[in-house]
Amino acid sequence: MMNDAEAQVMDALHRASQAQQAGEHAAALRELLFIHTDCGHDDRGANHLRGFALHEWGRLAEAYPPAREALIAARDEELRRLLAGETSSRSFGDDYDAPRWLEVASMNRALGDLASTARTFVTLVDILPEVASRFSRIALPALIAQGDFALAARFLPDPLAMADHLNAYATELPLLPAPGEAPRLAAELTGYVNDVAMAGTILAGVDRADEAATLRAAALAALTDPSLRAMAQRELDEPGTITRTLVDHQMAAEMARQP
Repeated sequence: MMNDAEAQVMDALHRASQAQQAGEHAAALRELLFIHTDCGHDDRGANHLRGFALHEWGRLAEAYPPAREALIAARDEELRRLLAGETSSRSFGDDYDAPRWLEVASMNRALGDLASTARTFVTLVDILPEVASRFSRIALPALIAQGDFALAARFLPDPLAMADHLNAYATELPLLPAPGEAPRLAAELTGYVNDVAMAGTILAGVDRADEAATLRAAALAALTDPSLRAMAQRELDEPGTITRTLVDHQMAAEMARQP
């Protein structure tokens, strides 16, 4: 059950989505700005939901220039504060602070501006190296898109470090759960495979293709469950396979439950 802060974000997001579908772009923007400025700042669960609002804001920005201008202004303010050393966007009193760098990168993603993420990361490496190192994973897709493989290689992910965790999950959770159950193992496997693919792309980009092939083979061999290994292989060969398989499974299960 959602708490009050989470419900407030979801209600505003629902109103924004309805307004956008009705072509009421100004009303949609008001709701999204309300979420950005007034909702969920002291609640961890509500803060996670704000990611959905950024996705909606990005969609609105494509159709409504004032929404794009507002999103750029919000991003620029977060960026200014980050570069001034304000590395946390909010704190929840449970030893968790939301990294402002993640907020900036998420806004750039909503804007389709990966180049800005790459530029900002270069700056962070110089002025806030601890932040850059701790949250380098956020920047890697942008660095790859910009062709900066040399910098990306300095922060190469180590997917094999996740293998034991993933194998333990596989003994407890189904890869394709029943309808209504969270696909936790599928989500973990997707993250693992994405890191393998990303590391391979980076290695190939710095003329270390042999290491990329070795990493891929080792990452697959590290998965002890044959079905998990087979799904990882398919995802590497054709990205999106896990999601499509999960959706097909859920739809088939729903149809089987119908009278």
